[in-house]
Amino acid sequence: MSVELSVVVPVFNEEENLPELSQRFAAVLGTAASSWEILFVDDGS
Repeated sequence: MSVELSVVVPVFNEEENLPELSQRFAAVLGTAASSWEILFVDDGS
């Protein structure tokens, strides 16, 4: 059975932290799901 996973991450003024956060998520999600995506959402609020 294949596992598909989406992670939604709310962000605000976090541009400098996104590369490290992306790498950490990728390391974990790569072992947990066969297909995955990370959605960073900044609605400007």
